[in-house]
Amino acid sequence: MARFMPLFAVSAGLTSIISAVLAPYLLADAHSPQFMLLFYPHFIFSVVSVVALTQFAGDLELYALFHLSQPISRAEYIASWLAVSVWFPQLMLLLSSAIPVYTLDPRAIGSVLHGIVIRVLEDLLAASAAAFSALLGKRTLTALVALATLLLAPYLTIVLMYLLCTLLLGSQPGQLAERMYSVLFPATCQMMGAKNPASPAYTLAIALLLNILLIYLSRRVEVS
Repeated sequence: MARFMPLFAVSAGLTSIISAVLAPYLLADAHSPQFMLLFYPHFIFSVVSVVALTQFAGDLELYALFHLSQPISRAEYIASWLAVSVWFPQLMLLLSSAIPVYTLDPRAIGSVLHGIVIRVLEDLLAASAAAFSALLGKRTLTALVALATLLLAPYLTIVLMYLLCTLLLGSQPGQLAERMYSVLFPATCQMMGAKNPASPAYTLAIALLLNILLIYLSRRVEVS
């Protein structure tokens, strides 16, 4: 993790500044400023996750054999990389978005905390899904998959969902499709004004299951 500390520090500092600047506007208008408050930190830490996941794939490709020759199991090796590339960026996103708002006005944190949490959960799920590509040990592929999953998937999915429903059913997506979308992309779904989203607990549960599966699949990781 030491090699990523400067990147984490710069990203957290930049996010904190953005949150502090936008927080006063948030107090006046709960919707648009909240979206803006979360969009830039989301973008910053998505890039951080992409960099870390790409490094994960490169490390697995080039140096895994060296690390695994030490007293460390494959599960511990994969878990440590998941902590650095998936979980820690989202923790930093949570703290660097929430702390400046709380510092400026503790009363405002209640109105934005839910939005921050579901943004973190959406990015956590996306990064966990992208981590599967890192197990292949291909840096370019991992970078492309991580970029697509973290930054493009919410919008491509909704376009595809509307196209399929229109072509196959002759109607717009129904309540079930909307709830399924809200499980995968809770923050984007809220931004679009969903009336009946699913509980964010489902998003967290899927992210946890993906991480458990990643650690389990580490037994099959081939190193050279």
